[in-house]
Amino acid sequence: MNVCPRTFIVYEYEVLDEKDIRDKLYRGGFDPLKHALLEEAVDFKTIKFQPLKDAVKKPSAGLILYKPNEAVIETASPRDGLLIFTDAYDKDWKAYVNGKEARIYQADYLFRAVPIPAGKCHVRFVYMPKAFIYGAILTIATLVLSLGYIIFQIRRRFHAAYLP
Repeated sequence: MNVCPRTFIVYEYEVLDEKDIRDKLYRGGFDPLKHALLEEAVDFKTIKFQPLKDAVKKPSAGLILYKPNEAVIETASPRDGLLIFTDAYDKDWKAYVNGKEARIYQADYLFRAVPIPAGKCHVRFVYMPKAFIYGAILTIATLVLSLGYIIFQIRRRFHAAYLP
């Protein structure tokens, strides 16, 4: 049984629609360790990440930290490529390459792919769901309104009891 590593780098990709990606995955015949299937093209010319160090001969990608809402990967690549992280893709994940926000692409129908420059890179994934942010805002607003209502009631009773 062949199993993909948790993180790896590919240098080739193919742009297909969702149905064609599923069909190709079910048919087989492609090597996911060398080739990624994406729904959108990656323009490596617009990527402005600076590598941490140059002169890398052999590609590598190692998972340094893994938590439910954060992952850190150190990469080394002799040329620009795609870091494939075989964790489930979700639009609420954010990626940072050497501290700068990067776009996450959906690779092979369910994984995450991030363009990386040649050299050594530090890639950080952070999960920040919008539902959590909206819930936190709503909770804070409710607490502020409740506190305001309590203060209003205390002041009203104080004025009714002590002031004519």
